[in-house]
Amino acid sequence: MLEYRLIEALAMVVREGGFEKAARVLHVTQSAVSQRIRQLEAAAGTALVTRAAPVTPTEAGRRLLRHYHQVSMLEADLERDMAARFSAELLGEGGAAHGGPRLPAAECGRQCRQSGHMVSGGGGCRGGTGKAAA
Repeated sequence: MLEYRLIEALAMVVREGGFEKAARVLHVTQSAVSQRIRQLEAAAGTALVTRAAPVTPTEAGRRLLRHYHQVSMLEADLERDMAARFSAELLGEGGAAHGGPRLPAAECGRQCRQSGHMVSGGGGCRGGTGKAAA
């Protein structure tokens, strides 16, 4: 199985055009980025980048980057879908948590805070007051 932190290093090296710039973006040392690329190349059994200025991907590197970008887009779609579903569940059909019509999360959060309901980090209401039962 591929470690995506290794592929992310490859993507940053290619995007930034070098190991030093990629290290700054990833908040790691240049040595750490080089090690990640070497690990990835060892796993792939071939060179993934040309080590010239600017760094460019080999054909194998391009295939791996295509995969990385596809997975990244799928993950972003999943996160958006989950956020939308989570928000809908928090607001509930008919706005049950605050006893009114369905509201945008920010408005729901304002109304729910005023009524003492617990409010999630995204501003949606979770219902209840958040106070421990006596």
